[in-house]
Amino acid sequence: MPSLPTENKQVGSSFLGRDTRHLVVRGGASSKSITSLEKWLDFFSHVDIPVLQSTIDSLNRLKERESKVTAREIAGVILSDPMMTLKVLIYMQERRVHSHSVEITTVEHVVMMIGVTPFFEQFQKMQAAEEILEKNPDAMDGFMATIDQSKRAALYASEWVTLRHDIESDEIIIATLLHDIIETLLWCLAPEYAIRIERKTRQDHSLDSVAVQKSVLGISLIELQLQLREKWHLPVLLQTLMDDIHNDSPRVRNVALAVKLAMHSSNGWSHSSLRADYVAIGKLVGANRHEVMLRARRASLKAIRGLTDYGMTRPASWLPPIPEDEDAEHDPSAVMARVTGLLSPAASKNMDFVEVLSIIFHGIHSGIGLNRVLFMEINAECSQATAKFVMGTEEASLLRRIEIDLVHPHVFSRLMGKMESVWYSAETKNELQSLLLEEMIKTIWKGVGNCEFFAMPILVDGEPIGLVYADGGLNHRALNLEAYNDFQRLCLVMTKSLERE
Repeated sequence: MPSLPTENKQVGSSFLGRDTRHLVVRGGASSKSITSLEKWLDFFSHVDIPVLQSTIDSLNRLKERESKVTAREIAGVILSDPMMTLKVLIYMQERRVHSHSVEITTVEHVVMMIGVTPFFEQFQKMQAAEEILEKNPDAMDGFMATIDQSKRAALYASEWVTLRHDIESDEIIIATLLHDIIETLLWCLAPEYAIRIERKTRQDHSLDSVAVQKSVLGISLIELQLQLREKWHLPVLLQTLMDDIHNDSPRVRNVALAVKLAMHSSNGWSHSSLRADYVAIGKLVGANRHEVMLRARRASLKAIRGLTDYGMTRPASWLPPIPEDEDAEHDPSAVMARVTGLLSPAASKNMDFVEVLSIIFHGIHSGIGLNRVLFMEINAECSQATAKFVMGTEEASLLRRIEIDLVHPHVFSRLMGKMESVWYSAETKNELQSLLLEEMIKTIWKGVGNCEFFAMPILVDGEPIGLVYADGGLNHRALNLEAYNDFQRLCLVMTKSLERE
C-alpha cells in the first residue's frame, strides 16, 4: 500500500455531522505538515481498493454456478457495495482508455463487456475492508456508517427515479452510490485522518467542514474527489451526475436530494432539515410530502434488511417513522389507533420482523411520547444483549452501541425468560437501584442514575430474542401508569406478531 501523507496540524470541523462522541483516536500520524493534493492523489490512485466481505462471499456463491450466472446477477452484487462498484468501473475505464472504446455507464454492461468468466478471474482475489479494520472498532463504526449512508442514498435515488419515470436509472443509482466515496475510502484506508476530522467537529460545532478537512488533510474532500474522478477516468456522464453544481438538471437533483436525505437522517429522523428535504423531493418527483415519506420509509427498511442479512448492524440502525397526516402528527391517540390498526392480524400477516418492530417503535415514540426507544438482540446463550435498532430523538444516538452482559444479576438480566416488564421510577428506585450496574449508568444514562425507563423482553416460544428499552431522554421526563400500560401492550402485540410468522 502506498504510504500515507502526514497530518496538517490545524483546527477544523465535521464533514458529515454523524454522532461521533464515542470515537477515540488510535495510533497517530507524524506531526510534520507535508500533506498535499499530489500525495493524496498518489495514495488513492495506486491503492488496491478493498471491498465488503459480503461482496466477496456473494461473488463466491455466484462463481459456484458460473456457467449459469448472468451479468445482471453479478451487477446486483456489485451495486450493493460502493467500493466494488468503483473498483469495477476503474478497471473498465483503464481498458477503455487503452482501446479507445466508448464510455460504458452501467455496471451490467461493464460485466457483459468483460465477460462472466473473465470477470471472476479478474476479481477473484480481493481484500475485505472488515479485515483491514478488524482491530480498530471506532474506524469500523465510521466506515460502516458511510457504507450505510451511501446504500440508503442509492435506494432513495431509485425511488425518486421511479416517480420521475427516468428509464436510465442505473446511471443515477451509481452516481449516488459513489457521491461520497472518498469519505468511505478515507475511513477504510486512512481512518486516523477521518477520526481526527470528526473529533475536531465535536470540539467546536461552529467550524466550517471544508476548513476542518483542509486542516487535517491539506485539501478538502470534494477537491480530492474531483481530481480523483479525472485520474480514475470515470465516465463523464457519471462525473456530471455526481457534481452538485449542475443542479439545473433533474437527474443531478435526483442524486443530490437522495444524498441529502441519507445524510440528514443518519442521526435519526428528527433532523431539522428533513422537512425541507421532503418538500424539495416532492417538487422534483411531483408527489406530496406523505408519498415522499412513504417511499423514504420503504427504502430505509430495505436498507436495514440488507445490513441485517449480512450481519452489518453495528451500530444499531435507525428505524424510520410512519408518515402521519398533518392533523394526526401531533395527536398521540390518533398515532396509537393507527399503530393498532397496522398491527391487526389481517394487516400484519405479511410483515417481517423489521417492519413490525418499526411500527411498534413508532407507537412507543410518537404515540406514548418516549424519546429514546431501543431494541437489544439477545444471543442464543442469553449471555449478552446488543443494541440492534433505535428510534426517537437524536438523544437515542447514545444507545446505538450498547452491549449488556446478561450473565451477572442486574435489572435486565432478571427479566430473561419471563414475560414481565420493569418500570424504573422514583417509587421503585429503592428496590431497583442496587440492580443498576455502574456501566449501565455510564453508557445508557451518561452518569444519571435516576432516569425513569421501561423495559420488557420479547419472547418467542418462551425464549427471549430481544429486550425493548424506552425512556423519556436525559431530561428525566417523568413516566406514568398510562404510558407503562401502553408500553406493555405494544410489546405484547409484537410478541404475538412474531409468533404468527
